[in-house]
Amino acid sequence: MAVSADYLMQLFVKLRRAGLVKSVRGPRGGFRLSRAPAKITVGDIVRAVEGPIGVAPCIAPGSCYGGRSRRRAEGFCPKRDNCAAGMVWQRLSTEIETFLDDTDLRQVLKEARRLHLRSV
Repeated sequence: MAVSADYLMQLFVKLRRAGLVKSVRGPRGGFRLSRAPAKITVGDIVRAVEGPIGVAPCIAPGSCYGGRSRRRAEGFCPKRDNCAAGMVWQRLSTEIETFLDDTDLRQVLKEARRLHLRSV
């Protein structure tokens, strides 16, 4: 799948704002990691590009569901603390976030090489 240069530039701008890459000017310029691959997690990248990690908007900060509770002011669904489905989504989101935060770029590159993948 080809990715347009414009879309890639949008991604790199978000990654630069998050401090994950730095831009380099000149004939050999472009973008470089701002720190070692072992110091950048997949979670860092996902948050920089997509925002908060969560499988359902009702559990994520910034969701805006009805009601005028304190939770709404904080950006959560006001029914969040009394919802069985929300409990499941919160647990799943926590597991995903933990996995992404425990996986760094060094690990991804090592596994890609081991599997002889040409694209990461």
